[in-house]
Amino acid sequence: MTTPEKGFDADIALWNPDITHNYGADDLHDNVGYNPYAGTTVKGMPVTVLSRGKIIVDNRAIKVAPGDGNWLPMQTY
Repeated sequence: MTTPEKGFDADIALWNPDITHNYGADDLHDNVGYNPYAGTTVKGMPVTVLSRGKIIVDNRAIKVAPGDGNWLPMQTY
């Protein structure tokens, strides 16, 4: 097996277009303290997400610990 080259990995989201969800005040996974989408209803949600072959969301539940990702610095302009 060869080592994948940079840019050859993929993240995949499996989407259920039939799910409806009404966002609440604490639905986002961040530390901001508010949700600008609170009260908004959407149709369609990701149910499973894979990152580099690892399941990070399963049945809409997060399966990773804080710090599992890689921080990428933003380019300054």
